[in-house]
Amino acid sequence: MTYCQEKKIPVVPGCSCASDIERALELGLTTVKFFPAEQLGGLKMIKALAAPYTKVNFMPTGGINAENIKEYMQVEKIVACGGTWMMDAKAIKEKDFDKIKKLTEEAVKSMLGLTLQHVGVNASPSTSKEVANQFATLFGGSTRETTKGYFGSESIEVMNQGGGTHGHLAVGAYNVERAKHYFETKGFNFDETTAKFDATGELKFIYIKEEINGFKVHLVRRTSR
Repeated sequence: MTYCQEKKIPVVPGCSCASDIERALELGLTTVKFFPAEQLGGLKMIKALAAPYTKVNFMPTGGINAENIKEYMQVEKIVACGGTWMMDAKAIKEKDFDKIKKLTEEAVKSMLGLTLQHVGVNASPSTSKEVANQFATLFGGSTRETTKGYFGSESIEVMNQGGGTHGHLAVGAYNVERAKHYFETKGFNFDETTAKFDATGELKFIYIKEEINGFKVHLVRRTSR
């Protein structure tokens, strides 16, 4: 560990208990690899360790797979997961790189947890409440007033002054910073002036610069995980 630090090489120490974490903290390291994760108690153990070690982030490996990675990545203290299921041994032997690509893409999708959180519909200040009431009736919900308009249901927001030509789409993600980086690799640009952060400094909201067919799109931390 000290050699890597002296050479300014990023290092993530492997930890399996509180004593290991204490040693990492003594070296000023606050991100640790938790291994073997599932065999040591999985999420329950990570949450138990995270409670007293509030400054520590975890990278679990060992027993992570396509089924449970989604549960792991919903925990804010987990910065990444490692697993070998994406590199299927048979696919490697047969050089089936299409399968490896598919498994990797599925893992990324699970990690991001992208979902359509709500749709924003533009309306005039004089009609926005009436429009919201109609949506509330349609979806069996109730109208809720906000600073910019009304929610006609949990999934429909009627805006007095919308962000896009026609409205906007709110895309939920487990981690907004992670989703932002992913979309940047896909060529999207973000309006940094719209960024909002929580009390810990974590990004929780930001708009994509470009409209898509008249709709603005913003990322938002998922309200349900």
